[in-house]
Amino acid sequence: MKTLLSYFQKTILSIATLFFSFSVLAQQTNVLILANLSDNTLNQAQNVETQLESTNEFNVDIFTLHDDTVFPGLFDSYDVALLMVESFEPIQDSFALEQELISFMENGGGLITTPFVDIASYPILGIYRAYFSNSEYLGGAAFQPALGDVLNPNHPIMNGVNSFDGNPDFMQTPVLRNQGGGIDNGAEIIARWTITDPQDPQEIGDPLIVANENVGPANIRRVHLNFWPTSSDEGPQFWDVTTDGTTILLNSVRWVAQGALNVDEEKSDDLSFQIFPNPATDLLTINMTNKNDLKKVRIYNIQGQQVIDATTPQIDISNLQSGLYLIKVIGASGDQHARRFTKK
Repeated sequence: MKTLLSYFQKTILSIATLFFSFSVLAQQTNVLILANLSDNTLNQAQNVETQLESTNEFNVDIFTLHDDTVFPGLFDSYDVALLMVESFEPIQDSFALEQELISFMENGGGLITTPFVDIASYPILGIYRAYFSNSEYLGGAAFQPALGDVLNPNHPIMNGVNSFDGNPDFMQTPVLRNQGGGIDNGAEIIARWTITDPQDPQEIGDPLIVANENVGPANIRRVHLNFWPTSSDEGPQFWDVTTDGTTILLNSVRWVAQGALNVDEEKSDDLSFQIFPNPATDLLTINMTNKNDLKKVRIYNIQGQQVIDATTPQIDISNLQSGLYLIKVIGASGDQHARRFTKK
């Protein structure tokens, strides 16, 4: 799995300095993929990470719900969350995940879900479901699982989308998607799958893309991609990489991100700070607009464990293991803001 190192190297090159500010980071959309995939299937989430980072628009991290513990502030530095949840893999703490997701969305974060997320065994999305149903594998199907009727061709998610093949090996391997169920009030079916029985004039295809906006108190945007977002680069059972699955994915994140309110950015006038260098090896420095604003600094690892508690703007991180960390700065008035950094 990639760390943030390559992202920050690109940022450093673009500004020709080791110092950067949140205003620079904000030019990219920060996406967190939450996946309850086991070690031997984690490459499926990494494939999605690669698709998203191919345009340099997105900075993407992966959080493994299978192994890691959800902690307060998990979403603090992200604009969009993308859930890849398999029904047969456990989630460490689905209740904590639900609470963090609801807090994230109520504070303006956008959400994209994929098959299995809304089934009864993992009811982690509360009132924020856009398309819910029983999910199942459709194996040995006698139809081509592809893009069917496009109900809203002018929707931004459909920009540049001309074809979609959901499974090149559909006669031999399962097609992963939701079937049945319904959509929330206000949600819109953008496009459908092909129908399963061309001889049935009453049949319509299951939803392929569902979008909703003005959801919840922060009026966020929601998308449900009713296909597994991993491409056939990882195997013939996934959508055909020669078709427009990546375009659908990229457009969905763009559209959701445009509706996201970055709460940290909104409050940055009260507690503006930069951290450098990032990645860091031994010493991490906090540069605040008003140095008197600094009250406390806390650093958490990806498991949510607090590893450093400090009160000074220069922090010795030499004893930390290499990896991704969350730094939370608490101001004199009690405001809390967070950034991510990588320890080399």
